[in-house]
Amino acid sequence: MPKVLYPGIIHGDFKVDNLMVDAENRGRILGVLDWEMSTFGDTMADVGVFACFWDEEGRERNPVSAGTTAHQGFPSRDDALNQYANERNIDLPNIDWYIILAYVKLAVILEQIHVRHVRGLTVGEGFDDTGAMVDVLIASACEWAAKTSVPGLKI
Repeated sequence: MPKVLYPGIIHGDFKVDNLMVDAENRGRILGVLDWEMSTFGDTMADVGVFACFWDEEGRERNPVSAGTTAHQGFPSRDDALNQYANERNIDLPNIDWYIILAYVKLAVILEQIHVRHVRGLTVGEGFDDTGAMVDVLIASACEWAAKTSVPGLKI
């Protein structure tokens, strides 16, 4: 586990569809919704979640994202991360670790939902595919781990 570099409040589910943006200036965030998973820790955890949910044209979509960031006008995931680092004047030396953590965390959450659905404890539309989503998320985590430069994560 990397050393905590940027301690603070963690949202826990920081992604584009939890942001309220200015209609006149789409790059300006007016508010952040959905704080029930918030806690204290390394704010890089939120950056990892944000990157985990970032879809790009030509890449397999995160199975639980809306695909919003794959549309024209959004930067690539790398450009978004670089812009974040530049705006905060920080480095992101362990970002791969946090992205992998985000994929695994989301996979664990979905596996729990899938098991509850199979047992009849979680009902409603949209739960039939949660089991298949887990495999995609774990594959994404493994893809990141295979290409990382972070010591101890490369597989």
